[in-house]
Amino acid sequence: MFVFNAELILYGINSIAKALLIFVMAIFGAFAFANAVQGWFIIKNKWYEIPLFLVASLILFYPAVITKAFNLNYGLRYYMYFAGMAVYGLAYLVQRLRLKMS
Repeated sequence: MFVFNAELILYGINSIAKALLIFVMAIFGAFAFANAVQGWFIIKNKWYEIPLFLVASLILFYPAVITKAFNLNYGLRYYMYFAGMAVYGLAYLVQRLRLKMS
């Protein structure tokens, strides 16, 4: 992931707050990727939840992927963490609802 996003090694980051944001979001990205690969989050994943975890991990590891995909200003890349957390939160809500129903 460092090859795609040099900010993960804090290259060119001059702010402690920005470094902490990148670090914390990378941790959430690693959790999302582990959830997809291991097949578990709150309960066992269904097939349709795995892409949610993979998309969330991609966005949280490399938020500029959205700015590039939709031809947005590169300076907005840090706001894309909200999108990544929203996708991760959606996967959480789907699993919480399934847990309640069972």
